[in-house]
Amino acid sequence: MATVASWVAWRCRQRLRLSSIPLPAIIAAVLFSTPMVFAMERGQYDLVTVPIVIGALAIMRRESRMAQIVAGGLLAIAPWAKVYPGLLGIGLVGLRRWDAMISFAVVGLVIGASMPGEARGWLANNDLVMAQAKYLSQMEPITRVHPWNHSLSENWPRIWSGTPMRFLGRINGYIATAAILGPMLAWVSWQMFRCRRRQLLVFPYL
Repeated sequence: MATVASWVAWRCRQRLRLSSIPLPAIIAAVLFSTPMVFAMERGQYDLVTVPIVIGALAIMRRESRMAQIVAGGLLAIAPWAKVYPGLLGIGLVGLRRWDAMISFAVVGLVIGASMPGEARGWLANNDLVMAQAKYLSQMEPITRVHPWNHSLSENWPRIWSGTPMRFLGRINGYIATAAILGPMLAWVSWQMFRCRRRQLLVFPYL
């Protein structure tokens, strides 16, 4: 899945006429990158969302309304595999793909409503994991950032401990993360919304 994503990125660079990078170099850079190695070592399954996105984009190239609805519905599967791709909904707004966005929201809600037990189980499991993470974090108060917890929001107070700017650690981690990432997401999405040739940038954007 990572290799296929690398190939799609390589093809996208060609269409955008960016500097030429050999395909083997791109594949090697992806496969041996720190996020990739970390995910493989942890048995993470983030990559299952990649073929979903690639498949949806292939369908989305057709301008028919039905194709947009199908593509949005396919993308709705991704957040139920891994929660972060829920941001794809914002991406569809930036792309002005209204039919796909509505389909994304509706199908996502239908999936959740059809499996209420699974949804409750996920929430309960998430609370358990976060409670364990906070417990382990309190056991090692000196360590600034735990290598097993890559969450910016959870590590926020630790980042600033022992620094002249430690007062920033008093800010709620979720608010701080939203304040950092929110404006970047909004700015890029706004640029895509205004772009006349946004179709060329769909893959790197999503």
